[in-house]
Amino acid sequence: MIGAAATLTANWITARSQQKVETSKQSAANTEVRRSACAEYLATLYALQDNMREVIRICRNVREEQQVEDSYQEYLTTWKALHEKCAPVVLAGPAALADLANDARQKIAEPAGAVDDVYSAFKRGAQKLHTDKYFIAARGAEEAVNKFATAAMDGLNPRS
Repeated sequence: MIGAAATLTANWITARSQQKVETSKQSAANTEVRRSACAEYLATLYALQDNMREVIRICRNVREEQQVEDSYQEYLTTWKALHEKCAPVVLAGPAALADLANDARQKIAEPAGAVDDVYSAFKRGAQKLHTDKYFIAARGAEEAVNKFATAAMDGLNPRS
């Protein structure tokens, strides 16, 4: 009877230890999925910011049709990728990080709209391109992107 109790206790302790190890492995895997999704989304946010600046620069300074078209198409490609990269962050959570990811996506839409306006004006042959709206909106978008980046780093890189 005592031997059976000892065996049951040992089996219970072993099973419990294995469960803790599996839970720890799953938690580490979830963190890695979140980290990867956040890194890809953040890289896309940064690329979109760069692409938007480039479209504005080329429309204002270069004004060569093919360069404008090339930079605008690259911007559109990155814009599409942004939405594809945001979804995994939102789904992986946590909720606070998902909210910041959505906020960054919404805020970056403001300067993106201004880029579209400048591009349209360029295509119509406007001599003066009004870029003030872009520069004002870009500051707000940058703040939202930085908030997301900070939250992602803080949430996914625990301090030792």
